Amino acid sequence: YGWRQVDNTTRSGRAVFAGGYVPGPTNSFTSVMDYVNIHSRGNAVNFGEMHAGTYAALFGFSSATRGVFGGGYKNTISTASNNDVAYITIASEGNTIDFGNLNSSNNWGKSAHASSTRGLAMGGYPGTTDIDYIEIATLGNFLDFGDLIATEFGGAGMGSPTIALSVGSGPNGYVNQVTIASKGNAIKWGETDANPQYYAGGGSNSVRGLFNKTRSKTTQVQSLIIASAGTIENFGNLTSTNGVSSNYMGGNGNCASQTTLL
Repeated sequence: YGWRQVDNTTRSGRAVFAGGYVPGPTNSFTSVMDYVNIHSRGNAVNFGEMHAGTYAALFGFSSATRGVFGGGYKNTISTASNNDVAYITIASEGNTIDFGNLNSSNNWGKSAHASSTRGLAMGGYPGTTDIDYIEIATLGNFLDFGDLIATEFGGAGMGSPTIALSVGSGPNGYVNQVTIASKGNAIKWGETDANPQYYAGGGSNSVRGLFNKTRSKTTQVQSLIIASAGTIENFGNLTSTNGVSSNYMGGNGNCASQTTLL
């Protein structure tokens, strides 16, 4: 007999990035996965390949040991959105393995966040209120969690180990909040200062969330304190207004340490 403390704050030192859009006349996508060590600067290293084709505008989240990717475009922009969900073991390089399927037909442009055990996928293009979830350690399809306060897509997912936020998604600037452990509809955390906020890029540690106003290619980065609803402040600026550095950015709340966000 004895007490055991559940570790719901430790973040892995490895960050894995998957898929994306390859600029050019073919509008092609990539299935490549790369990784970096968050605690030491340097170039990315190849991790493996997405197992079911090429993806862009997909979502991702993770526990301390398992990463999950899903949704997005499959092969070309003209094809239907993809409902595949795949996973990796973060500590060992290799290709993704099938996890299950999404519960929604609006499968790209979702925001996402996870606790140490449960992952959420929220919204989706061209606009839905769907919030779906999985238990990360158990393979299977996504299940219904609840609804957002309004239809949205392209938000930035972030949060603490207990709260998930979907920030700055079009066509409104609402910030949605849910408690990860208890299913139900989102409540209004606050609003961003500009509408719309399509394809916001951002993430968080367990206390502070950061996001960039994308699409308009602004350099401005804003911050919020997750536990203090309603207040959004300027944080700083990106280094460039050109290209992918500030437009259609990626990122999520699990791709960070307590001090560094990628």
